Amino acid sequence: NPAAAATLPSAANLAIDRDMRYIVPSSPAGAVTGWRVEYPTWLKRATMGGMSTIKEQLRQDLTSAMKSGQTEVVATIRMALTSISKAEVSGDAAKELSDDETVSVLATETKRRREAAGEFEKAGRDDLAEKEKSEADILARYLPQPLSTEELQQLVQHAVAAAREQGLAGGRAMGSVMKDLKDKTLGRVDGAELAATVKRELGIGQ
Repeated sequence: NPAAAATLPSAANLAIDRDMRYIVPSSPAGAVTGWRVEYPTWLKRATMGGMSTIKEQLRQDLTSAMKSGQTEVVATIRMALTSISKAEVSGDAAKELSDDETVSVLATETKRRREAAGEFEKAGRDDLAEKEKSEADILARYLPQPLSTEELQQLVQHAVAAAREQGLAGGRAMGSVMKDLKDKTLGRVDGAELAATVKRELGIGQ
């Protein structure tokens, strides 16, 4: 749609958002055949329609890994795609996961592998621990940049301040603050760490 495309930034004047994403034309000549959103090195994905574009990236990377003989990458991506497929049919009706939902699945799988690596290390099975760590690192390529301690603290403080403006404090503010932070922290911080940081900022359990 040429009229709609006119509202999009040109390649010479790219719009940058807080995640350092920018819109570029899908063809070298800038023909209006579609547009894509470019992400930093942690993820490059297209956004065409409502389907999960991270899943499409996984499929493309699986094909490339198979061609280049990267057996560990192949096995890890296949397991990830299986987990995504299970999530898509786990509800009352099958559906295509959004990118955010896909990130949530991948974040869970990454966490499981890191936790498993820790358990194997305790058991003296360094070989299995390294395997789990390697798989976690592969999956982490598809997750957003992790939040630093300082970045997380700033986000939590801002959310807590917003809750206080609504007259919420202490335990009464917990739900509101966590809801506010959900989209901002998805795939970027462990849920337990997020909850613990929010509780400290709210003075819960002190």
